[in-house]
Amino acid sequence: MAEIDIAQIKSMLTAAKEARGPDPRLVVPSRNQSSATLRDMQKLLPLLEKAGLDVGALEKIAKEDEAHEDRKPTADAVKRHAWMKKTLIKNMKARAGGRRAAVSARVAPLDQPVTEIIQPFLIWAQPIGILTQSNLAADDNWASAYLKTNTAGTDYVSFLYLWTNPNDFAVGIEVDTSLAFIGYRKVMAGGWGGTSVAHIFAHMDIYQPGATVSTPIIDVLDLNANSLFSSSSNDSPVNSIVDISNDQVAVSPGETVLLEVYASFMFASIDGTFHESYSLFDFDSEFQIANPNMTITSTPVILF
Repeated sequence: MAEIDIAQIKSMLTAAKEARGPDPRLVVPSRNQSSATLRDMQKLLPLLEKAGLDVGALEKIAKEDEAHEDRKPTADAVKRHAWMKKTLIKNMKARAGGRRAAVSARVAPLDQPVTEIIQPFLIWAQPIGILTQSNLAADDNWASAYLKTNTAGTDYVSFLYLWTNPNDFAVGIEVDTSLAFIGYRKVMAGGWGGTSVAHIFAHMDIYQPGATVSTPIIDVLDLNANSLFSSSSNDSPVNSIVDISNDQVAVSPGETVLLEVYASFMFASIDGTFHESYSLFDFDSEFQIANPNMTITSTPVILF
């Protein structure tokens, strides 16, 4: 493969995303709690003070937040993910090798699919600062990321691949890959009416000249917190392995496609009276998001 111009690809990808706009499936949900409700809760404060409640002390408690704790994946989680990675790579290589053998055994192989394993060339993040470590090596591609935010939106870590149709005829490609998540997340809802939701999604975009194919969104983990009088939090380990695939994308002779595999993190909140809501996605230190490799299976097709 010719040398990849990373800067040019980043520029083209950024332009394509800006032109397309945000994926409507990943847009932060609209607020479901009106400002009138929050005003009503504000009106309760004088009444509570008259009843003898120390609102100032309650506010101080609501604003307190524990420091970031050192967390480590459990031994079972590490063992499971290591087994998954080994098995996944073994199966992919066996499938690719079997397809090659079937093709080489035929005199006229055009009606046979060809499966190959490809390697990501770039790990990207939005915003850039959430990526703390990354590794690109054969069968060993992973990223570590950390994000604590009180800003609603969708951020992501992604793995990028390139594939070029080497044939002088069009093919339909089947794409298959996996994302492994091992980490921790927490969501906080501010006191006096705070509501927070956080999601982790896995999905893929396939970019072609003038078109983008998007795979279904896979819901990896959902977390929410709701507060009434004081801040409320909810947390959970993340220990999940998901398959991401897409069938029959038509690729013209010599055409190059860009494939982007996402781990997306969505956060939405309504701040409480006393305390800002926030979300924590922790895949740092010994945690990580792994994407071992991808298989591309190409079959000749007729384009009309």
